[in-house]
Amino acid sequence: MWKQMGEPSMLLMDLRPMMYPVILITDLRLADEITKISSLMPYSAPKSPTVKAVHHLLGSESILAVQGTEWKDSRKMFNPSISLEGCNGLHSINKIVGFQPKYLASLMPSIVDHMKTFTSRLSAAAKSQKPVTIVTYTGALTADIIGQVALGYDMRAQTTKHGEGERGPYGIMTCITKILEWMKVPSKATNILHRMNFVRPFVLRRYEKALDERFATIVRERYQSRKESDRCIVDMALKNRELTPSLTTNVVHQLKTFFFAGEDTTAIVMAYAFLQLSRNKSALARLRAEHDALFGDKTEEILVTEWSTVLDKMEYTMAVMKETLRLHPPAGGTARMTPEGTGLVLGTEEDGKGCVDGAVLYVCHIIIQRDEKYWGPDAKEFKPERWLEPTFDVPPTAYRPFERGPRNCIGQELALLEFRVLLALTARRFDFEKVGYNGIDQEELFDIYTVTRRPVDDMLMRVMERDG
Repeated sequence: MWKQMGEPSMLLMDLRPMMYPVILITDLRLADEITKISSLMPYSAPKSPTVKAVHHLLGSESILAVQGTEWKDSRKMFNPSISLEGCNGLHSINKIVGFQPKYLASLMPSIVDHMKTFTSRLSAAAKSQKPVTIVTYTGALTADIIGQVALGYDMRAQTTKHGEGERGPYGIMTCITKILEWMKVPSKATNILHRMNFVRPFVLRRYEKALDERFATIVRERYQSRKESDRCIVDMALKNRELTPSLTTNVVHQLKTFFFAGEDTTAIVMAYAFLQLSRNKSALARLRAEHDALFGDKTEEILVTEWSTVLDKMEYTMAVMKETLRLHPPAGGTARMTPEGTGLVLGTEEDGKGCVDGAVLYVCHIIIQRDEKYWGPDAKEFKPERWLEPTFDVPPTAYRPFERGPRNCIGQELALLEFRVLLALTARRFDFEKVGYNGIDQEELFDIYTVTRRPVDDMLMRVMERDG
């Protein structure tokens, strides 16, 4: 539709009375006006009220949902463990910030151990010769890692059987899965009967309550057993504070947000990396050559003992990661809305200008990050080497998978670390082949939206272990 309308910088879609009018934003300057700090919007444009749709999953006090000083206070709560450097949105495309390096250093042995469990599961899948849904595997991996980072807690998501532990009837993994299932609404907005499902609110509330209590139990246990040296996110949030009921609720909502974002989005991007490398043999060969040169046959040992230097040398691996995030940003975009009376005027000389208060302002990452006017005629191609070319000259704001400005992704540095370690431990050991939705004997793979963008089949692939 955007192309049929002549690729305007703003496109109004008036969906009333079904929902708010939506303005699609595809111009970089306009996107920056919405997401950066200004005299009119001291914390950037407020999040759209449509974010309430995820309250059952993340909580009403989630850092993703709250506004103004409430958002500022929630972000400051995690300052000791999460850096705010570069939050004005003006930082370089190659200087993405997040978790502090000293904290990440202490996590590396644990992260590598979780990755070893992951590769063992892939090896078992290869031996079975049966296709597996890669997002299920990467999701369990990232759940284990974010559980360690955020909660100081071993989720055992990769090793626990269904029906046990956090995969039990009201375990964390089960509650999140059930909430996502019951949040789904058919894409046809006219399906009023489904939207009026009177059972849904009660089921959602039951799993939301169970999820909150499970996280609250972990928070209380961490508070009782805390030590001065503890550095996971919940420890930093509780440091020098009394654990009141209101603080418990707030921390639980932030932890649910970190857990879901750290598990779901990273898992999806990892799966897309396997897909792209399986289809681009020259990129895969170059990636393997880099890993041969950096690690030889001592990958795990070097990652644990020399991670601070070796990760910076993984230039092509970083390029693969950036290119995957460019083509497959899991969030898809960011939705904002300025209240009536704010007086925010947006537009261009070509397309006209107007006050946009009261409309959902949707900055579309998918369009911006595949737009030929920014990325050139090969914008839709998977081409990691573009990031290493001396002539690479793309506006930094054309790349925004973690969004920009003060409300950028708070855990992006952990995601970048996980991605590099994952490829270091899998790229030379496994090959992947897409099964179904492959664009050959079936239609091409496409994405669906739940809370994030994800492949319709959770990336069904056949895994093959390489000799040696």
